[in-house]
Amino acid sequence: LIGSTGTLRTLQLLQHTFVPPDFHPKSMSIEEYMTRLFVDALRTTLKDSGASYKDKDKESHDNETLVGLRGRLFVVSSDYAIRESIDTYCAIGNGEELALGSLFSTEKMRMSPHQRLELALQAASYHCNSVRAPYHFQELAMTLEEVQEEFASV
Repeated sequence: LIGSTGTLRTLQLLQHTFVPPDFHPKSMSIEEYMTRLFVDALRTTLKDSGASYKDKDKESHDNETLVGLRGRLFVVSSDYAIRESIDTYCAIGNGEELALGSLFSTEKMRMSPHQRLELALQAASYHCNSVRAPYHFQELAMTLEEVQEEFASV
C-alpha cells in the first residue's frame, strides 16, 4: 500500500502514473528493493512529470510517502531517503506527531487496527487544522502471519 502527503500533483502521479517495480525476494532484500528499485522508479516518474526539482545539485520533491510492503512500513522522504518504522505503526504529514502519540497509547489495548487508526486520525483532526475527515482505509491482502510464512521459505 502507498499513501502520501504533500503536493496535489505528486499525489496524482502516485495514483495514476507511478508503477512500482516488480519485487523479487530471492534476488534482493526489501531494503535494497526500496532503496534502489522503488526509489529509482519514483524519482523517474516525478522527474519525467516535472514534480521534482534540484536545488544546489540536490534532487527532491515536496512529499513524504508511506509504503506498506510485506508487513513492513517504510517512509520515502522528500530527499528520497528511506527509513523503516521500528514499530508496528507509522504516520506522516502535518498530524504525524499527534497520530503517533495516539497509536503509541493504544498499542497494548484490545482494539482492532481500524479502531486505533480511527482514534489516531480523530486526535490529529482535533488538534491540527490541516487534517480532516473523511478517512479512507485500505488493507494489505496478506496477513502478518502469511508474510512471515512466505519469508521463512525464502
